[in-house]
Amino acid sequence: MEQKAAKRFYKEVSYQAQPAGFEVYLDSGLLKTPAKQPLLLPNEAVAKAVRDEFDAQQDDIRPETMPVFSLASTVIDRVMTQRSTLDAEMVRYGLNDLISYHATADEDPDLAEKQAAKWGAINDWLQAEYNVRFEIFTGIMPQAQPVDVSHRLTEIVEPLDMWRYVALYRAATLSGSFALGLAFHDKHIDVDALMQLSFLDEYHQEEKWGADEWAIERRDNIQREYEDAWHFLGLLDEAQKA
Repeated sequence: MEQKAAKRFYKEVSYQAQPAGFEVYLDSGLLKTPAKQPLLLPNEAVAKAVRDEFDAQQDDIRPETMPVFSLASTVIDRVMTQRSTLDAEMVRYGLNDLISYHATADEDPDLAEKQAAKWGAINDWLQAEYNVRFEIFTGIMPQAQPVDVSHRLTEIVEPLDMWRYVALYRAATLSGSFALGLAFHDKHIDVDALMQLSFLDEYHQEEKWGADEWAIERRDNIQREYEDAWHFLGLLDEAQKA
């Protein structure tokens, strides 16, 4: 049974600076996360964006139109409370990373060349920036990265900022790649590059056999999620510009 949309119950939306961050108010009521935690935001740009999202709601409150509120809530409800679990999950993505699995020249020489060039460039960046490099495997069966890679990935994720972490998490889980998620988190690659690298194999197959409507729709949905995370990173960066 479809859940009935919540009705807009407030008239005005505002935000206020507090010593520990920014709070958003619906009329006089403090806005909270879905887990009922106070929504204490890191800077004015994020607070203003959340305010604008709530202010733009009409008769019904539509959560899908409030991506900044959703991402901020995810930070508070999940990242801040489950950080060690999420760190371990990110490491697991790295140990079975998308960019580690390449086609052979015998199987598909054009695809193998694209993977070596484009995914290889990300592996080069990872080594240059973080002193870790993924081993490359062929075939579809999962293979383990060396133990020292696991240790290094743990060292990379543990000190990451809580607020920016949500962009890494979203990009890594949607792409299947810790390396791509980290490059996106660091703004080494943008949304367009992340899409091209995430779906390198899929785009290659479409060039040969044509596009599938379901696949296109799925990619469009994922691209919107990448775009929301990229916008969120931009709002977080506003504090550094001030």
